[in-house]
Amino acid sequence: MPLLTISLQSYANKFLLELLMFKPQQLKDIERILRIFLMSLLAMTAAYKFIMGGDHIVQWYAPKFANNPYGLTLDIISPFIHSIAFIETAIILMLLSNKTRIIALYSYVVLLIALMFGHFALSEFHEVNGLFDYLLAGLLLYILPTHPHLLWREKDTEAA
Repeated sequence: MPLLTISLQSYANKFLLELLMFKPQQLKDIERILRIFLMSLLAMTAAYKFIMGGDHIVQWYAPKFANNPYGLTLDIISPFIHSIAFIETAIILMLLSNKTRIIALYSYVVLLIALMFGHFALSEFHEVNGLFDYLLAGLLLYILPTHPHLLWREKDTEAA
């Protein structure tokens, strides 16, 4: 399975290079900017949830989930809502390292799909559509090549 993942990433990287005509260094810079953006976005949403508290958010969603057609009760939703800020914080920490980046991106996609389903159950389709942009950002991070370190730029060997 890891070999399949590596070959898919290699194919995607070659496709991006040929289609968009970006230099590998530029693609790595784009990945870094996108990853830092995603980390800051997750940090803001996690901070908001920690400040407001899980109980406040559960109370806000309680009347909305009262009549959803999928039978999602607060007994199911409440633990998930309370854990979202911790999940987002864990994803941020995993995105800091290239070693755990792929695990973080899979976790991020699963989190977004769960959030999409929740908003779909509430018939908040505009929220579902809004989450597709963030899902696309996670998928781009998956296929773009990375610098060896998040904060340090590797030397451009082709520029010389």
